[in-house]
Amino acid sequence: MSGPDTETDPKRVLRLRREFDAPLEKVYDAFTNPAVMRRWWGPQTMQVYQCEVDLQPGGTWCVGLLTADGQQRNVSGTFTRVEQQAISFTWRWDYTGAPPTQTEVSIEFQRIGAARCAIVLQQQLFDSVDDCNNHQGGWHSSFLSLEGYLQQQGSAT
Repeated sequence: MSGPDTETDPKRVLRLRREFDAPLEKVYDAFTNPAVMRRWWGPQTMQVYQCEVDLQPGGTWCVGLLTADGQQRNVSGTFTRVEQQAISFTWRWDYTGAPPTQTEVSIEFQRIGAARCAIVLQQQLFDSVDDCNNHQGGWHSSFLSLEGYLQQQGSAT
């Protein structure tokens, strides 16, 4: 008898779909432009203090976040796919007590209409179900921040 396949354990793979009242190009820019990322990236309880993006396959990215109590939480990775409607990148936390595993994030951008789109995000493979659940909460909070940013900007391009 064999155990679960750790490479495809669905409990350690995060899949999210979210629709936004904004053009696909504006949402794509929000995920790839460091000046825009600084305005929304990360859970609502955190603030971006650093953001760098080299948007090309093999290019690196990093975001520095401050928690409400002033602790730094840095995350970084390397782009593995950069296309007009999809990006993929590695994700590794860098702070004391951070999960040691690198995950892979893939985001597909889907046009719903001229002023509406969806993103489909998958992040895998987490060390534990708890890590996966923590990231799910973080992404949901981030998407609320993104939604607020997009509403402030208006959906016109």
